[in-house]
Amino acid sequence: MQLHDPPMCSFIIPSSLGLGYSHGGEEEGGSLVLPEGTEACSSGIGGFECVDTLTDVNECGGCHNFGGVSCSTIEGALATSCRDGGCVVHACTGGFTLRDDGSGCDEDDE
Repeated sequence: MQLHDPPMCSFIIPSSLGLGYSHGGEEEGGSLVLPEGTEACSSGIGGFECVDTLTDVNECGGCHNFGGVSCSTIEGALATSCRDGGCVVHACTGGFTLRDDGSGCDEDDE
């Protein structure tokens, strides 16, 4: 369990769209209602999660299928976070040095 989980919700496409899925979220006038500050990011076939892309380390800056990134995939990064939609690296693995601006890790010269 994480110390702080971002606000999340899950839903799938309403069955009224004829795609064979049931509805697990809220619907208002045919539109899905998302909590303020979140985006609906795909979580599988017909499934979505409401994600705060300004702070979510796995969908930082946007949903992964629309240009967002997983901060944990930055080469050489050991500890990362997502701040204001951008990845911040806090520590690097052995053989890498943290950039002064926290934007990533540079491989050490051998």
